[in-house]
Amino acid sequence: MAVTLFSCTVLAIALVLRKYPRSLVVVPANSHQLYLLKDRHNEPSAPTLPSANPVLQPSSHNDAAYEFEGGAQGMWIAPIKRMSSARSLFFASTTLSGNDNSKPSQDAELKFPDWIAMVKGDAASKGVSEQVLEWALHDVTISVDSVTHKKTEPEKILTVDAYLKRMVNETRVSQGVARLKANSELLTEISQKYGVPSQFLVSIWGIETNYGSYMGEFDIIQALATMGFTEELMSRRTYFRGELLEALVMLETGTAQTGTGPQGSKRLRGSWAGATGQCQFMPTSFRDYAVDYDGDGRRDIWESKADILASIANYFKAHGWKDGAPIFQKVHVPKKLDKSLVDLKVVKSVEDWDRLHGITLDPGSAPRLPRAEMASLVMPDGPKGEAYLLCENFRVIMRYNSRVLYGLAVCELARLIQERASMPYPTPPLCSSL
Repeated sequence: MAVTLFSCTVLAIALVLRKYPRSLVVVPANSHQLYLLKDRHNEPSAPTLPSANPVLQPSSHNDAAYEFEGGAQGMWIAPIKRMSSARSLFFASTTLSGNDNSKPSQDAELKFPDWIAMVKGDAASKGVSEQVLEWALHDVTISVDSVTHKKTEPEKILTVDAYLKRMVNETRVSQGVARLKANSELLTEISQKYGVPSQFLVSIWGIETNYGSYMGEFDIIQALATMGFTEELMSRRTYFRGELLEALVMLETGTAQTGTGPQGSKRLRGSWAGATGQCQFMPTSFRDYAVDYDGDGRRDIWESKADILASIANYFKAHGWKDGAPIFQKVHVPKKLDKSLVDLKVVKSVEDWDRLHGITLDPGSAPRLPRAEMASLVMPDGPKGEAYLLCENFRVIMRYNSRVLYGLAVCELARLIQERASMPYPTPPLCSSL
């Protein structure tokens, strides 16, 4: 049985990787900084598995930025859409029922109600009423879709090039430019108040929910309950359990409505990991960082552009964004490099990277990183791929999503939006070079 399953899995993956659809690709120009979006014809290219890259900290905000299957306009989704079904075969053989990969194991089904009962008790101690608890949890089940999505996050299985093809496409860039121009007065005001460049606010908005066009179709109560119950690491189970409790508090306080109308439905829907709204805040992030910028008495990250963009800016500022500070830069590494240095936990000055380890900057036309700037070395595609020094502002972006690829995509989209929009007011230049 095991041999048969393995053979079928290998065959499925081979079929998945045979051919990928035509897509927009990001091609480096001679400046080593500018990326041009071109249409590649008849050049299918399957993404390869990148080397593991240690992450400094778990995402405090949103572990899933990609709820765009079927929803995002102009997004290249076929590789992941196909790959998820193949990869789920591996997962089914270990965590889910061996006879039916669409259902949780019998043991999990038996323990889940008791776990929910304990959650109810903790939620009640936080002031959540029995009525809300019954409405939210009486028929909640383990979501196999949430578990499967966790195993097929694109940041885990794509190279930098393939990931940028998927996330920084022509449609997303052009729509970002249009929204930046249409909301220029509001964005200028928010940018000046919080010290976060407008193009980054629009970039996050675009990558998270395609500028609000798709906020996710998962029931966030079920998604958070699933993650809180099924995560392997205790720290992750504790994290998602805490998010579930906060989501129940949101229902109790009326922040997220319990009705069946359009507004209520949106506010109970989100990503497979439980993030919600156009800026995809987890419940505790909503509690701590959402802003009522339009002054209507509600922190509305679902429909109010002012609240959405100001909440993103407030999140960045609260996590240490430094206005005008560098973000990252491409570098050259020596052939004989101590692999232990390629780690987000290793933080050194640019001067020390150069003097002690032979790491030299490759800024192209971008400003060079200051010698005293503290940074970490990463190589997302492994020892044969490009190398980058990531600064503190890059880490702030990673608080949204803890993957390096996500941060690179946010920066590249922000840069292209800024460049094409020709903003009438100054914004700090990106100190980056992909």
